[in-house]
Amino acid sequence: MARLVSQDTLLGKCYNRRKLDELPYHYFHLNERDLEDPPYIYDFSWIYDKVCGSNCFKLLEDIYMYKIIIKPTDFLELLVNFLETRSNILNYDGRQFYGCFYSYIKEKILKGEMSTNNMDKRILEAYKIAENPPVLSLVPIRYYDNFNSDDSSSSDNTKSIFKEINFNLVVRLPETDNFIVSISTNKEDISVWNVRTCEKVRTLKGVSFPTNLIPIDQYKCVVLCKRELRIYDLNLGKFLTKLKGVMNQKMPYFGLHDQSHLVALSRNRMYVNLMNLDSGDCVTTFKAGEDRFLNSLLVSGDGRILVCGDETQKPFPLLVWNLQSKKLLYDLRIPHHDFITSLSAITHEGHYVCCVCYEIDEPNPNFIVVYDLQSGTLFKKWKPSYNTVSLEISSPGSCVISGLEDARILVWDLITGNCRWCLIGHTAPVNLLRLDPTGSLCLSTDSEGRDRSIRIWDLNKGDLVAVYTPPTNISACEITRNGQHILLGLEGFSELIGLQLKGPGITNTSSEKLYGLTENAGKVFELKESDVC
Repeated sequence: MARLVSQDTLLGKCYNRRKLDELPYHYFHLNERDLEDPPYIYDFSWIYDKVCGSNCFKLLEDIYMYKIIIKPTDFLELLVNFLETRSNILNYDGRQFYGCFYSYIKEKILKGEMSTNNMDKRILEAYKIAENPPVLSLVPIRYYDNFNSDDSSSSDNTKSIFKEINFNLVVRLPETDNFIVSISTNKEDISVWNVRTCEKVRTLKGVSFPTNLIPIDQYKCVVLCKRELRIYDLNLGKFLTKLKGVMNQKMPYFGLHDQSHLVALSRNRMYVNLMNLDSGDCVTTFKAGEDRFLNSLLVSGDGRILVCGDETQKPFPLLVWNLQSKKLLYDLRIPHHDFITSLSAITHEGHYVCCVCYEIDEPNPNFIVVYDLQSGTLFKKWKPSYNTVSLEISSPGSCVISGLEDARILVWDLITGNCRWCLIGHTAPVNLLRLDPTGSLCLSTDSEGRDRSIRIWDLNKGDLVAVYTPPTNISACEITRNGQHILLGLEGFSELIGLQLKGPGITNTSSEKLYGLTENAGKVFELKESDVC
């Protein structure tokens, strides 16, 4: 007689695929005459494991096999419809099962197709599990139908809806975890959002063609409007001042020095202006020499160090200034190599700067260099086997994060110089990386839409925290402290999509707070161009 041996569903980090695929079949034939509540189609944890370790279609085969004998239930009919309509998302990565199932049920509730008052017992139980999942998951805060936008009245323009970009940038506000700000170039507005409820708390309309924004504090911000820099008060919904001069059309780069000053690349790109935010006047200029054209601008988080790329000299150098002493510190260059200054990052305190570099006369993949800005020396040099397409640096995590052409993400240790982690999961090159304020979590995505998913990675453990695939391409995104909230601007959506990280070990530390003056809560301010003149 054969001996039955129990097997684990999860073997290390890999699923026991044979158990997941074959056990429901054997159970069916061994218990054909007594199939009351088969666990392999009703147990929600098994369903999750099956979707993650096998695929949706294998689970559907099991359900149809059991439906030959057992009586169909509302839960099974709903599960079949869910799996069939969400199979592309779940087969991409089954770990987003709970968040996907929650949004599926929430959609039906908001459309009036279901109600928690008269919901089937099994469906209600599954809904509550998905709302507070047993594994780390990104759960939507609110559900929005993408066809609720202003241009969706006719089905003839469905294709154009998904191409409309309503959010060009989403940025965290300093000194708070409760609010973020977004800009829409097409709608010409700036909005402040509550991340917990994903609702607007301020809206400034009539802002002339905003394309970039840097917060000064919780309420004031610098906005690039066409080729001008303007200061707005988001709390009061007021235009404050306009900085003198115009920006370069193709390279309108600027960064914050302190709460009273910013640095901006001049119109001719030959020097950098230090501007006073109160008066709008130019205080001083930084210039490396005659006829030297700058092509990038990086400012450290504390506003102390300025790094610019110079495209005139051969090879291209990196110029480093101390903004406090207003002196050029270093002229960094590597013989026979050029810096790709669009792929560069600097630590918050300005101790290290990393940049992608390539050899001029050789077709080899580009590589990463890190400079110690305290001594002006080359600190680290890494040569991945594929080109780097995105770059970030985390000072608290003491690492550099690089996205490669082959869709891998490499995490390099700044201390040892070794590759700390190789993060695999994306199916297309990741060209957008975002660090949370602690520097321990990284959000990754492909802004070109070849892989629509967003992934959150733990840089200390090298693990995937959570994954989520939105219905359309991402035009803007942001991550809050400890990854508790993700804000997404999606093509064709007129509202920001908010995701909350839920699961074991996650505690909601943010508290309900008001933004600014109570009487201005939810207010829409109509600004006029005459206010700027």
